[in-house]
Amino acid sequence: QDYLKEIYPLLAGASEFVLDYLSADPRYPGMLLSGPTMSPENTFIVDDQGEHSLSMGTTMDNEIIRDLFNNTWRAAKVLGEDGSGSLAQRLLETVERLPARRLSERYGMLQEWLEDYEEAQPDMRHFSPVYGLFPAALYDPLIDNTTSSWAQALIERRLAHMERDEIEGWSDAWISSLWARLGRGDKAYEQLNTWLLDVGGNGFDHIHDPSSVVQIDGNFGSTAAIAEMLLQSHHMPDRGWLLLLPALPDAWSTGSFVGLRARGGYTLSMRWAAGKVESLVITRESEVEFGDSPLPLLVRLPTSFAVPAAVSVRAVESSASVTCFTLLQGGLDISFDPGCLETQAKEGYEVALAY
Repeated sequence: QDYLKEIYPLLAGASEFVLDYLSADPRYPGMLLSGPTMSPENTFIVDDQGEHSLSMGTTMDNEIIRDLFNNTWRAAKVLGEDGSGSLAQRLLETVERLPARRLSERYGMLQEWLEDYEEAQPDMRHFSPVYGLFPAALYDPLIDNTTSSWAQALIERRLAHMERDEIEGWSDAWISSLWARLGRGDKAYEQLNTWLLDVGGNGFDHIHDPSSVVQIDGNFGSTAAIAEMLLQSHHMPDRGWLLLLPALPDAWSTGSFVGLRARGGYTLSMRWAAGKVESLVITRESEVEFGDSPLPLLVRLPTSFAVPAAVSVRAVESSASVTCFTLLQGGLDISFDPGCLETQAKEGYEVALAY
């Protein structure tokens, strides 16, 4: 809460700015739209009127605004700033009036604009319409498979039109992260591998992005993509889920990671081989609450992994047996009761799976 108190004025100020920025448009009754605005670097064609960039209520704008309003509302709820007539209540009412995501009848993908315009650059290296998939977490295949399939259609269409030299390092990283959120580990790995080969194949003696200018977001973004392939925690605020190896490529059938951080104040280390977990440690250094009612912590293993014959859990600090958990999917999902860390394992869990 100390951190939220520090940043809440920034969230609230940004949200108040957007509330003033949104406006009604008689062409779209009941909606509130941003604009005039554009979708970064992309343009569209309007019949015989040529190429345009400005419009109202682009998809990326709508997703950024949803993300901002959702985060501000969550912070307000934790801080007790969500009473009647509050900013948080205005945000809840306003987000319902943002345009819903729209499906392009031309290509079966998410529309980039409110109208189903023909895009002037089908090889656009920006993936602005799917901001809601990554870096935001407004939808994903586990929750909203329909929207995710529209997002995948957009990714595939753009990649089909691109030449390799049109993809910058930051775009490689974004594509890899999008595939990771979709659970497509081999696709994410392929994109990462291509970026690394570009670095090495061009004779670079460092791992800076090989474009004409140094793009540190290509480097940092690629490490973020790797982390997304190994651990996803964007479900924590609403569902309490930690997804282990959610986008594991075949090339990483054996591997390990140490010290990956997850939402909720958790740190995880894991080792696996041939579809079996060899070690798993989950610790929590600080208590993070997302709302009034604590959720069970659900740790989910890949469905492609072997179902364990037995699962045992010990407390990190004492090695005492922990019993406040339930096995689901035969042991591929481990659900820890709310308050388990306070009552039986104050620092975390050592999970052992027997096969």
